Amino acid sequence: MKCSIKKITILLALVFIVSSIGIPCFAENTQRWNLGSTINTGKDNGYSGNNDIDRGDPHYGWNLGQFYVSGYTQRTNDSQNSDVFLKNVGDQVELHFELLQDIDNLNGNANLSIYADDNGYDQYFGTQQFNDCRGLLIIRKTDYQNATADPVIYTNYLDGVAQGADTVVELCEEGDYEVALDYEIKEDHYGVDWNTYISIPTYTNYRIFFRFKIRNGNCMVFPFDVANGSELTNESFTDNGFYLDLANSRYLDINVKRSVYVEGSNGYTEDIRFNRPAADGTQYTDEGVYTITVQNNFTNQQTVKTIYVGTDPMMRAFVVSGYTLDEIEEMVGDGYSISENGDMIAPSDDVDSDEDDTKETNIDKTSEDKSDSDTSKKAEKKTNLVPIIVAVVVIVVVGAGVCIFLMRNKLFGKKNNVSNAPKASENVPHNVPSSADETPNESSSVDESSEDKETMASVPSEPSEFSPEEQNNDPDAHNEGE
Repeated sequence: MKCSIKKITILLALVFIVSSIGIPCFAENTQRWNLGSTINTGKDNGYSGNNDIDRGDPHYGWNLGQFYVSGYTQRTNDSQNSDVFLKNVGDQVELHFELLQDIDNLNGNANLSIYADDNGYDQYFGTQQFNDCRGLLIIRKTDYQNATADPVIYTNYLDGVAQGADTVVELCEEGDYEVALDYEIKEDHYGVDWNTYISIPTYTNYRIFFRFKIRNGNCMVFPFDVANGSELTNESFTDNGFYLDLANSRYLDINVKRSVYVEGSNGYTEDIRFNRPAADGTQYTDEGVYTITVQNNFTNQQTVKTIYVGTDPMMRAFVVSGYTLDEIEEMVGDGYSISENGDMIAPSDDVDSDEDDTKETNIDKTSEDKSDSDTSKKAEKKTNLVPIIVAVVVIVVVGAGVCIFLMRNKLFGKKNNVSNAPKASENVPHNVPSSADETPNESSSVDESSEDKETMASVPSEPSEFSPEEQNNDPDAHNEGE
């Protein structure tokens, strides 16, 4: 249980730390630009009027809601001062509307509300008449071919949006957009008529209208080989020809120039065969050097790519290496060669390559010899160490054996002393005086005799010439035995 509580505590601490520090992630595109302004259009005229909103206007000093665009990378203006939003790969440009008011209590005034227009239509967009419409939202798009699509119409739009709600109205791709929100406000006026308290309402039409454009922010075109579909990079060549892919960037200015080079008395000269705008998917298969120029008028950026179509090695080198044709011709005369990739190869490159190979071989051989020498030295060192190790082992073993032998002899001698001492006392004759009756001289002689006994105990005794009985009867023999 304690272990579980400890684990839970550690987990909560980690969660707190991570939430405090934050986890690195890809930055979200939070660009936002507000669009649209409100005008007084009068009444029952298809929202076509354009009147200022002054202090006497019921819409004075407050806004119904706010349109805005989000998810773009950059904003600019075109020559007509229209807002242009530039998007890159991965951007999701969206049109939003945020309702700021309670449509039944506008600006906190119970006498102001959005009225269900019973004869509303939009003259600019050419819509039909709609009845009981509390807010008419219209969106129309024009594509890169200037083809205007039918407007997308949301009737009774405000009745379906809650106050404070932020709704995505449209996901926007490249194109030109026009947006309008038409609505009618009812203002109640109360008075007395024939002693009756009555409401006398007035009605006014209003409109929020704006335009904007979406464009790709890149400035790229992608040439692909017509035969295998592989992408051709700048300063490359193909035998088959290529086609252009604009990657859905419809508003770029693209020009393609085709040139051939003619050798004359003063060298090679460029002959431009055409220089014209390009369209998406156009193929180019005639031999020549193609210069592709891309211009983005909203970013003022330009991209240039050069592609050679053909099999001439000199033209390939001209496109790839950056040398002029005259320089390439002179270099070829000096012994240079052209690789399959169009690179210029100097005549000394082969010799240098052989020398480099020889040096690498010698270096490899020297390294191998050095490695073998080091290995043999290590082997010799290991071989010289073997006798030393063996000698040390032998010395240790012999020393240990000697120590064991000496210790065993010492222990064996002590055992003999212990075993011989009682036998000597038993062989002492009964007529020998006791130690209490001995004189000092006799005691001294006994001590000397004891030392002799210890000495004799350490030396193996020879067989006695007397029998045990004779030894007991002869004191001198007994003393000699001792």
